[in-house]
Amino acid sequence: MTMAQHPLDHLRIDSMLTDPLADTLSAFTVVGTELVRFESSVPFETRFDADERFTFGVVITGSHNIWLDGETAPVRLTAGDCFLLTGARAGRAFNVEGGREIYCSDYSGGSGGVMRVGTGSMNDVVVAGRLTLDKEGAAWLREAPPPVIRLAAEAAAAKPTGSIIELLRSESEADAPGRRLITSRLADVLLVQTIRTHLADNPEATNWLAALTDRQLGRAIQKFHADPAADWTVASLAKAAGMSRSSFAERFRRRVGLSPLDYVTRWRMHKVRRELLATSLPFATVAYRNGYASRTSCSHAFKQVFGYSPSELRAEQKLTLSQADGARPPLSEPSDDSFSL
Repeated sequence: MTMAQHPLDHLRIDSMLTDPLADTLSAFTVVGTELVRFESSVPFETRFDADERFTFGVVITGSHNIWLDGETAPVRLTAGDCFLLTGARAGRAFNVEGGREIYCSDYSGGSGGVMRVGTGSMNDVVVAGRLTLDKEGAAWLREAPPPVIRLAAEAAAAKPTGSIIELLRSESEADAPGRRLITSRLADVLLVQTIRTHLADNPEATNWLAALTDRQLGRAIQKFHADPAADWTVASLAKAAGMSRSSFAERFRRRVGLSPLDYVTRWRMHKVRRELLATSLPFATVAYRNGYASRTSCSHAFKQVFGYSPSELRAEQKLTLSQADGARPPLSEPSDDSFSL
């Protein structure tokens, strides 16, 4: 007996357009999410260190200042403003410069993820959170945006970003079915939304994400991400962009800060690393799936990018996955670690 054919069975999608931003961010493992509502009725200052964590937040009431070490002035945030710290630089946060220094660890563990400094009416309220990425993903992502991104309240993206953070806060306080899943998805959306807005607002930026906003370079990167294992050359990438080889190479290096083939190699190595951690596939298979017929050449490129070999990574695989608490893209569950802006 022959099964009846569906009326749409003859239709076939040959290829789907790949979104390089989504493709890139989905490859970075987020191993922890922390959320807090910070309230203050007194002048305060607190220091924060540089680390692998990305801190996001929205000012609900009052004002908040972020002053990165080495800068001549703080970034001032008022009600409705959103921000993202990449963790690249240490600094301090305060509502009044010269306020008493506080240590946020002293205020951790409050009810419902709320930290309060002072008593009475809380004049300054910030809802914030942190995403902890795996070390390699954080390092590469951090190369692109500035160490602090501010989305002004009047900007079109600030309202939905603030709404996402508010939803994150309410979900983190709720003891409801699906809380962990919803929290992780919202944090994922928030990171993409903030970076996407930053790219749109800075079309002439020079970094590896900037090329996504370039009409011609973006076409080449999109085609590469759709099939990273193909035999890509500068000439084939230039053809995808609709440019001459020399013009494409010069423009790519100027906008991205890398040569086209350096970008190809770095992205392939991030995919190789991800597959080595997430699967039990033999290294030769992983190498082939990412454009390398030779294990040796793939291993050499891997060590050039990360500073250690694939075999060394595999030797630490069980420990890494255990520390990540089953980390996966996009996100894992919130952490109860102490939090500071």
